[in-house]
Amino acid sequence: MRNYIIIGLFSLATACKTSPEENAVSKSHYQRYFKLQIDTLMAEKYGVLRHTSEGDEVKQERLDSMSEARWNQELRGFVNAQYVDLKDTADFYYSMDQSGKFEIRRFTAKDTLAPLQRWEEMKVDGVTQLITWETQKRSVLMDRRVEMTYQPLKGYRVRMQEDAAWAAPRDYEIFAEFIK
Repeated sequence: MRNYIIIGLFSLATACKTSPEENAVSKSHYQRYFKLQIDTLMAEKYGVLRHTSEGDEVKQERLDSMSEARWNQELRGFVNAQYVDLKDTADFYYSMDQSGKFEIRRFTAKDTLAPLQRWEEMKVDGVTQLITWETQKRSVLMDRRVEMTYQPLKGYRVRMQEDAAWAAPRDYEIFAEFIK
């Protein structure tokens, strides 16, 4: 089984023209990716400087010492995020831009009501530099739109807009910088 995974990754990396199916990745791949990110952040003793804003209120929090449990909590939105999976590629428009050492892969939902609206990954020299998601949840009781951006070993941004039937609309944002 392990050999098939290695062969599959090698084939994906060496293909000249790739299809959306060949470029989609599984959720478990990114769960492993973020587990490795957490391991690296812990080993290199990173902390977090987090800015949270809602309306006119801005809060800043600095955490210099982070345990594995705290990192898992800090990045839970990314670990548990929805990803474009191989079986779902028919539901997305796919595009890939390449120029020299730069590569950007985009999956955009065909259905404007789909939970995952957009997923994008930017790589430089084959190394992930930025991952972006846009998700939404719509119901009679609440509409929620979330934008998430992650920069490996640098930080992240999460913006959430909620419009609930029982309360005023909310718009809040978290910007976190990983610090040594």
